[in-house]
Amino acid sequence: MNSDPYLSHLPMKRGCSPQTITAFRSDLQLFNTFLKGRSVSRLSIVSHAIINEYIGHMRQKENPRFGRKGLADASIARRLAAVSGYIEYVPANRDHPLRNPLKDLSNKWKKNNDPKPVDELTLELLLTGATNLRDRVLFTLSSPAV
Repeated sequence: MNSDPYLSHLPMKRGCSPQTITAFRSDLQLFNTFLKGRSVSRLSIVSHAIINEYIGHMRQKENPRFGRKGLADASIARRLAAVSGYIEYVPANRDHPLRNPLKDLSNKWKKNNDPKPVDELTLELLLTGATNLRDRVLFTLSSPAV
């Protein structure tokens, strides 16, 4: 799996930072190692079952950085995003069709930038900590109606 063309196009097409490119390179190398360990030699063979096995592998992997077992959901999601992006890139630049098994994966692994509601306790702490009138008004307006 030669991911260099994909990684070199990311800064131009998606504006990715050098740190993101480095992380994606590592993510794709880890996925390639996983595939080789299962004797999967072509991306066209990658199925939902293999992706689910990869997710299980990442959940069971030792994580010496934090002294626990398994990667955080955010780390798994980023690795899956790197793999999905690569799988999408390959058929766009070659003549053979390739189905992306990550496309219809559970929403749990998809990035969600939607705003999250603030709970009552956090809102109260923000209100008590607000020292100027403008901030107090903003926090009060954003609080749920009683």
